[in-house]
Amino acid sequence: MSREQLSESFVDLVRNTYEPEAYFERVDDLYIRRRYYHNSDTARSQHMSRWTKIKRGVQSTSWSILVFSRFLFKLDNRKLLDHYVSRLFNFIKNRPQPERIAGYISEIICHYHFYRYSQDMANGRSEIISTM
Repeated sequence: MSREQLSESFVDLVRNTYEPEAYFERVDDLYIRRRYYHNSDTARSQHMSRWTKIKRGVQSTSWSILVFSRFLFKLDNRKLLDHYVSRLFNFIKNRPQPERIAGYISEIICHYHFYRYSQDMANGRSEIISTM
């Protein structure tokens, strides 16, 4: 395999890995279908006062609303925006805990950066960068 073929294969792999549908199928498989956090909420919060639980829920919800609204306001890709909003609502429907929603929003923001990185490499707007 030549250096050019290896580079093209690497770019294809990265681009396919961060396609929105493929990425969020993996994320949803982990966080929704496999119930990654299934018992962690009760294990962590059983000794926490009710007031502390409420306070943490309000903080997480406030952070989520602020960060996600700022992110969506700056997002210039309508297709990605629709995809992110529908995935977030699906997640909220399945896992309505405020701290989990904040984590999922972090996944969305990370995806956007990885997606842009992969698209820039594929379209020749940046050089090929491997962290391996």
